[in-house]
Amino acid sequence: VGVDYDLPIIEGLSVGSRLYYVGDRYADSYEGIEMDAYFRLDASVKYKWTMLDAQWTARVNVENVLDEKYFAGGYYFGGFGGNIFYGAPVNARFSLAVDF
Repeated sequence: VGVDYDLPIIEGLSVGSRLYYVGDRYADSYEGIEMDAYFRLDASVKYKWTMLDAQWTARVNVENVLDEKYFAGGYYFGGFGGNIFYGAPVNARFSLAVDF
């Protein structure tokens, strides 16, 4: 579920959030290793403006805002081992795009 909202007080500025849910699941086909369900909340800020006859967009995305500890995925092969992967902790990304 996600929402984006254009802030009326500053033209071109918008905020957003995304809520992800992943239910209980198994890491193996024998249903022997269960990975718990989790929620993850992400947030973003975006600013668009025109400069030099081009449309510019700056974005900041923050993933896992609440620093939820969760298993993002994994696999297991009976008798041969496997891996279960933790989800990333809080992290942020910045991007700048130009459309000309």
